[in-house]
Amino acid sequence: MAQKVSLAIDGPVLKYIEARRRAHRSRASVVRELIQKGYEANLEQLYRQYQNGEITLRNMAAELGLEYRELYALLEEKGLPF
Repeated sequence: MAQKVSLAIDGPVLKYIEARRRAHRSRASVVRELIQKGYEANLEQLYRQYQNGEITLRNMAAELGLEYRELYALLEEKGLPF
């Protein structure tokens, strides 16, 4: 389910978005790409913490805003053992 979000961006991030937009992409697609990359980096960091025994799967799910079963499905989809 997609939702519209409005936010103000300035500084280096805005310059990056504008540079990418000039490469024939829309601002929205560049922002979506940045958010997706950030989410995936966070998922990878949390998964490493889980593997190291620093957090539980329940903690990881909470950090990602997911239900426990949703996290299982996500890890399975990504091919990550749990």
